[in-house]
Amino acid sequence: MDCKQVKGKKQYITLFFLKKTIIYLSCILMMSCSFYSLSNVSLSPRIKSFEVGFFRNKAIRIIPGIDQQFTNALQDLILNQTNLELVNQDGHLIYEGEITKYEVVPTSNTSNEDRTSAQNRMTINVQLRFTNTIDENENLEKSFSYFFDFNANQTEDDVMTQALETIYNQITQNIIDATLAKW
Repeated sequence: MDCKQVKGKKQYITLFFLKKTIIYLSCILMMSCSFYSLSNVSLSPRIKSFEVGFFRNKAIRIIPGIDQQFTNALQDLILNQTNLELVNQDGHLIYEGEITKYEVVPTSNTSNEDRTSAQNRMTINVQLRFTNTIDENENLEKSFSYFFDFNANQTEDDVMTQALETIYNQITQNIIDATLAKW
């Protein structure tokens, strides 16, 4: 075996161990992420469960199903961002409230003389009552709102699914940030 072969074998062994080390460290990192949330949620170890009451639609304009969709979206986000158990009663954290506003209004006019709308805005407002049964200093009552703008050439029905998903994603994340991440 000459010097070139020995040097090549040493580089191969070094590279082999380097790859193995990177894979090993990656596995450790991924396993540690399963124990610690990356969503900035900070919970007392005493908190094990949560419940979400039905967010009834009390807006002037009632759209069937949006209350159940919002309730489900909030439950799903908490389940996805925490290790808390969803319970029907006696939860350590209790989310309840109502949808207080659902409206679609024009936001900008065209330059035409007929003054038609160029864009519309769908807005939803949710009133939240949050109760932390472990630490009442964490209790919160707050209103959350978000909107979705869409072209006036589209109907409300055309954008309903996308608009509600966008609005619910933002409002539910804001609720999590305010109640669990303390932003």
